[in-house]
Amino acid sequence: MSTRPKFAFVSSALPIAPNTPQAARSGLGLILDRLLRCIPSERYCVITTLDRPPDALDAAYYFLKSHHMSLFSLEQTLSTTVGISRARFYRPCLRWFRSAYRAGKRLAYSTMVANAEQPIKNRGHQIAKIAQRENCALIVGCSGELYDLPAAHRASQLTGIPFVAYILDYYGGGWRGSQGALARRLEPALLKDAAAVLVTNEHMADIYRRDYGVEAAIIRNPCVIPPPLPADTPDPLLPSDTVNIVYTGAVYTAHYDAFHRLTAAIRALQRSDVKLHIFTNNPPSVLALEGISGSEVVLHNYLPPERIVHVQQRADILFLPLAFHSDLPKMIATSAPGKTGEYLAAGRAVLVHAPSDSFLSWYFRQHACGAVADSEDIGLLTDTLRRLIGDAAWREQLGQSARARAVADFDLAVVGPRFVNALETAAGVRFT
Repeated sequence: MSTRPKFAFVSSALPIAPNTPQAARSGLGLILDRLLRCIPSERYCVITTLDRPPDALDAAYYFLKSHHMSLFSLEQTLSTTVGISRARFYRPCLRWFRSAYRAGKRLAYSTMVANAEQPIKNRGHQIAKIAQRENCALIVGCSGELYDLPAAHRASQLTGIPFVAYILDYYGGGWRGSQGALARRLEPALLKDAAAVLVTNEHMADIYRRDYGVEAAIIRNPCVIPPPLPADTPDPLLPSDTVNIVYTGAVYTAHYDAFHRLTAAIRALQRSDVKLHIFTNNPPSVLALEGISGSEVVLHNYLPPERIVHVQQRADILFLPLAFHSDLPKMIATSAPGKTGEYLAAGRAVLVHAPSDSFLSWYFRQHACGAVADSEDIGLLTDTLRRLIGDAAWREQLGQSARARAVADFDLAVVGPRFVNALETAAGVRFT
C-alpha cells in the first residue's frame, strides 16, 4: 500500500493509452487522458467497470465486478402489475383504469428505486475497499455512466473520504425514462454532499447554483494547442478545388436534425463544389438511414487524434451542431462537446448550428469566435454559410478569434492546473 495519499477516479471510460484499440476509444477517454497526465500516475488510481484494455497507462487500475441494475420502465412495470396498456388508459370513460394506471406508476417508481439501491451499495462497497487500500484522500465520481456517481458517493459515506462530483453532461437531465427519474432523485444529495462539483461550462454551473445553491468549478474539456500549419500545407483528404466543411466525431440523436438542415442549406446554394466531410466511426448505412447522405456529403473513416488535428486545421469551415428537437433538451442546452476546444484551436472558421439557449450558441456569440445560426430557419443557415464561403476576411477573423479563445479557455496548460487545484483543495492534500 502506498504511503502517499492518492485520489480514486471512478469512470466508465479509461484514459486512452497509445495502443488502445479503435473500438475502445472515446471522447471521454481522450479528455481523461489529458487531465490525468497532469498528475503523477502514482498519485491516483482508476476504478471502472470496463474490461482492461491492452497496454493501459502506468497508474493502478481496478475493475469492479459487474452489478447490473435492472430498471423497469414505468410503462413495462405498469403493464405487468395492473395488466393494462397505455392506449386503454386513455379511453376517457375508463376511470378505474386511470386510477389503476396511477397506482401502477407509483409501484413502478418504488420498484425502480429498490432495484437500483442494492447494486449501488455493492459497487460503493467495492470502491470503498479499493480507496482505503490505496490510501486515497479523495474519491472522484465521473458522470459518464448513470451509477458511477452514486456509487462513488456511497463509498465516500462509508469511508469518510471526501467526494468530488465531476459532471461532464447534465446528470439529472441526461437520462430517459426510469433512469432519468432515478438520476433526478439522487442528484440533490450527490451535489450537496460533494466537497467540490466540477462542470464543463457556465450554463451547467448556473443551473446547479440556481437549483441547489452549489457553486461549481468550471473545468473545460481541454485540448492541446497544435502549432499552426503553413498556409500552403494541403490535406490529401480535402480537395483543394472544393469548399470543405468538416465535422469530426460521432453522429447521433444530439445532431441529426442539425445535419439535415446543413445539407439542405448546401443544396440551396446550388454549388457542386461545396462538400460536407464527416469523419466518424458511424457506419455509412446508419447515417443514410438517418437521412445524412447525398452528393454533398463525403464520409470518411475514423482518424486517430493526432491525424484529425491536421484535417481540422485544413478545413475551410468546421461544423459544430446540436439538435433542435431532442427528448433530452436540458442536456442539449448544457452540452459542451469535447471537440469544442479542438475546433477553436484549429484556427479555422467555426459554424455553430445549435439552439439559441444552448451553451454553444452563447459561448461563440459572446466571444465572436464563430458564425452562429441559432434557429431552425434554413434560410438563416444558408445565408450564414453563403457569407462564410464568400467572405475570406471574415473567415480569417473568426479563425484568429477562435484560436485566441482556445488558448485562453481550453488549453491543457490552463485547464490542467485548475483541475489539479480543485482536487487538492477538496482533499486538503497535494497530488503533484
